[in-house]
Amino acid sequence: LGLELTLEPPHPAIGTLACALAVGGAAASGVEAANFGLRGCLLQNTRWVLGVASYVGDDTKVRLNSAKPPQKTTELETFLNRSV
Repeated sequence: LGLELTLEPPHPAIGTLACALAVGGAAASGVEAANFGLRGCLLQNTRWVLGVASYVGDDTKVRLNSAKPPQKTTELETFLNRSV
């Protein structure tokens, strides 16, 4: 098809996206966040779609923004930690 998609490296900023798409050697046009289908989205009344999987696995913006959950401790553990 002669498509060339240029994506920026993965980063945690969800609101920013710098991409370009060139078809058949023509000048590249910008691709915005509105052009991306997020996980779980459903398309309706569409005859055909051309899709590319990008930012998958550990490179997803959700993964890059996730933090470890806080460690749960019992009241006894908290008391013993303060006492020692």
